[in-house]
Formats: sequence, structure tokens, C-alpha cells
Amino acid sequence: MFHPASLFIGLRYSRARKGHGFISFINFFSITGVMLGVAALIIVTSVMNGFESELKRRILGIVPQVTIQAEDGSPIKAWPDLIEQSSTIAHVKGATPFIASEGMAQSRKTLRGAMIYGVWPEQETALSTIGNHMISGELGWLKSGEFGVVIGRGMGAKLGVNVGDSIRLMVAEGSVFTPMGRMPSQRRFRVVGMYEVGADIDTFVVLIHGDDAARLTRKPIGSAEGIRLYLDDAFLADQTATKLTSLLPAKWQVDTWSRSQGKLFSAVKMEKNMMWLLLSLIIAVAAFNIVSALVMLVGEKRAEIAILKTLGLTPAGVQTVFLFQGIYNGVVGTLLGLIIGSAIVLNLDVLTPILNLPLVPAPGLGNRSMPVEYQIEQVAMLASVAVALCIAAAFYPAWRASKIQPAEALRYE
Repeated sequence: MFHPASLFIGLRYSRARKGHGFISFINFFSITGVMLGVAALIIVTSVMNGFESELKRRILGIVPQVTIQAEDGSPIKAWPDLIEQSSTIAHVKGATPFIASEGMAQSRKTLRGAMIYGVWPEQETALSTIGNHMISGELGWLKSGEFGVVIGRGMGAKLGVNVGDSIRLMVAEGSVFTPMGRMPSQRRFRVVGMYEVGADIDTFVVLIHGDDAARLTRKPIGSAEGIRLYLDDAFLADQTATKLTSLLPAKWQVDTWSRSQGKLFSAVKMEKNMMWLLLSLIIAVAAFNIVSALVMLVGEKRAEIAILKTLGLTPAGVQTVFLFQGIYNGVVGTLLGLIIGSAIVLNLDVLTPILNLPLVPAPGLGNRSMPVEYQIEQVAMLASVAVALCIAAAFYPAWRASKIQPAEALRYE
């Protein structure tokens, strides 16, 4: 089969083993380093992507992603019109009214802090993450005037209650002054459902019907404190908020989840970036090995390079010979890393029991030991960067080879 001369010679050098034991040894570890670096990056980034997606689904599926409230804090009575108007924005899946208040949940055994959300089940069930993680009861069992409450399994364990038991909810909002001092607004509620999403919100978020929340906080029945928007991507909240601000009158205040949960996701993003940087150093070290191997190969092949030049091979052709070796090492190492890394990621739940890794399935993941999200675009970018580093590493040795003068190299031959 015909090959261009430079590529043919470069391929022979890349595959040569006899008489070049030390150089072959370094080449082997260069390819192995690239392979391990690429595989490690694929595995770690896929797991980090999985954890980030789980956080988005579990936390941002419950806490308001984007909220619209009156600037003066007054109750919203015409919330259906506001929902219809805000639903026209791109990336908005739906909108629901809510009433939110910090308070306390009390059982016969103990007292716990709680974030109390008043919701309308007919709007909330189709959009809220909690509706898909009910372990007992349903959101639809929250009826106006019946004073039912849905709590997390963690909250139930801390309070020592289960479905059918009663708890007392107390909020400072709507409190009244009495001869005994300021008394919080309070009401006894019956637990009609329990959820578990596998996050901290299981221990403090409770849901009641919006009308019952209005009664508890002494707001007009049927009114809402604000509107919460559900997005197809919670990370587009700031972009959506900017569009809403320009669309709605100045009396409305638009807020996003970044204020309450932004630090958590910023920490996750920083951790992902640091893992990228640290694991990329493995590929960088492998690239330096390629430099070392090619520099030694150029020194050893000086006479042969000089002969090739006298036979008519141009300096550019000589440079191509050694650049091809860098490409060969990078492509082979990257391909092996892609195969190994992808195989491990896609079969992680099979491999963890075999390797006897002490990973316990997280709540909400079924039988899976950890969340994994394999992103083709990210893997392709990773492979491109690895090959580019290897090509860049080959430039200096290739340039040195092209500058060899035949007369100087063959003087003592």
C-alpha cells in the first residue's frame, strides 16, 4: 500500500522496537500516561456531572428556581394572569403560585425548624419533584380547609411521626399580640403524605395547601405570596429572570435560586474545574515524556536524517516524520483512554461490586451506587485537547530534526 514518504518513515519509527529499547520504553509510558489521563478525566467528570445533575433535580426541583413577588410584599390575588404572562418566556415549563414562610414543626416528642410552603396541588403535582418522590400518600391529598401536611421522611424521623399523625405548625408571620406577649400563628395539621428525595430538604421542607397557608399566615384566602417558575434547565434562571424583569412592570420583583443555593453549586463547579486541572496534569506529564522520547530519537537518528536529506527529503518532510510520531502517540493513547474510560463509566454499577468498593446506593437512585452522566460533547472535547497537547509536544523535537545539517551529521560516519 502506498504511503507518503514522511508518514511511512514516521510510522516505521513509531513501531520500531529492536535496538531502541529505552526509547520504546519511554514511548510506551507516554502512551500509557495519555491513556490513564484521558480515562481518569472521563470517569471523574462523568461522576461529577452525575452528582451535579442530581443536585439540580433534587434541590432545584423543590426550592423555587425563579420567583415573582410584589415589590411591597403584598399578597397576589390575580396570580392566574401572572402565570399566563410568565409562561410565554423561553425555557419556562410551567408556573405555580406559592406561599412560603419559615416556622416550626412540633410533635409530642420534639420541636424542629421548618420551611413551610403553601402550594396548590392541581398546579404543583405536574411540575414539582416531590410529586415523583412520594413514598406514602399523594400531593393531591392536600385539600383546602382540611389542614393536611406533606413532610419529608427525614422530618418524620426527627419528629417521630408518620402518616396519619398530627403535628403543630407555627409561624411568626401573622402573629398577634396578647396580654401574654406576642404569640405566633399556629395550627394543628394532620400528616397525609411523606416524600423522600435523598437531600437535606427531606428534613425541613413541609407542604400544605395554599389556602391553609393563607389561613395560617393570615392572608386573604385564594391569594398567593408569589409565583414560582419551573425551567427546563435551572442554570438558566438568571437569564430567565433578566427577560422577566424587562417584560413585567416595575412593581414586580424577580428573584432566582442563586441567592439561597448559589454557594453550593458554585462550590460544585469549582470542584469540577479543579479536578479537570489536576487530572489534566497527567496528560501534560505524558506529553513531556513524548518530548523526551522524540529528542532522544532525533539524537539517535541524526545520521539517518542526514541521509534522507541528501536523498531529497525536505526539512518540512523531516519535521512531518517526527510530528507524525507525536500524533501517533496522542491518538493511540487517547483512543485507549476513551475505550477504557467509557467502558468503566457505562458499567460502573457492575464493576463496583466486583471490585468490592464500599459504595451504598443513594436514596432515589434505585439500585445504582452513584449517579453518572456521560456527555458525548465533553468527552469529544477532552479527546481533542489530549491529542492537541501531544501534537504540541512533538513540535520542538521535529523542529530540531529539520535543522540537522547533513555535512555536520555525517562528518564522523
